[in-house]
Amino acid sequence: LAFDRLGPVPAERIVRSVSFDAGISKALRNGLSFTSHVQLQSTEQVFQDKPKDPLFGGLEVSDQFTSLASMTVNVPLGKGRGRVSAGASERFAELASRAQREQLRHVVSEQVFRAVLAYVNLVAAQDRLRLLEESLVRQEGLVELTEQLSAAGDVTLVEIGRANARAAQMRGEVLDGQLSVLAARIGLAQVMGLEMNSLAEAPLAVETFADVSQDLLLFEMSADQAVSARRDLKALQYLQDASRVFAAAAESDLKRRIDLSTSIGLSSLYESPFFAA
Repeated sequence: LAFDRLGPVPAERIVRSVSFDAGISKALRNGLSFTSHVQLQSTEQVFQDKPKDPLFGGLEVSDQFTSLASMTVNVPLGKGRGRVSAGASERFAELASRAQREQLRHVVSEQVFRAVLAYVNLVAAQDRLRLLEESLVRQEGLVELTEQLSAAGDVTLVEIGRANARAAQMRGEVLDGQLSVLAARIGLAQVMGLEMNSLAEAPLAVETFADVSQDLLLFEMSADQAVSARRDLKALQYLQDASRVFAAAAESDLKRRIDLSTSIGLSSLYESPFFAA
């Protein structure tokens, strides 16, 4: 009966194994680092076409379930316990971010200054053209008065020529003023980023120069104060500090490394009892 239960000699041995591994590693800003690992595994061994029970020809090996958990703490004793190297990237990123913000503020201030300057130039060109046009009207009036005086015999023909020459010169200045206004309008449109299909779409200044208070004329700023207020200079200072951070980290990495590593772990093994198939 026992031989009948064992049956024929098995031809193949089957091993089934399932495992799960997980790990995590974390480096802190002060240079400490933690590493943890978990492993779960199960192993089953059977003969082909045989039940697990050894009484019926099964393999006399129980199913095994193993587990392992460990954690390691690494403390760098040298190099300032790793603070310089571990936090270099974060400090560099922070300083570089500040530099970019200061550079952005400088670009914004620069663009605002360019827009204000272009608008002021347009106001000046329009006021100059207005004054030139008023002067041309007066010169043309003087030409008419000179012609009337010449008809009355009070002045010579030379005075008429002089008056006409001054009027012609003033007409040329008016034309130059019109070109200056057109150039100022185009310059303001370019600074503002406007798209123009024709020159008529160029902006015009709707205001004139205001009266300047005497208190504003007393405002003074030294060259050192002006330079210290520049945002691009502050951006360069932040970039310089960021480079110093990496230089200090590289210098620290050249030193000898002495680490204290502590590990703890737990492992278990469970074997299941035999059972009949």
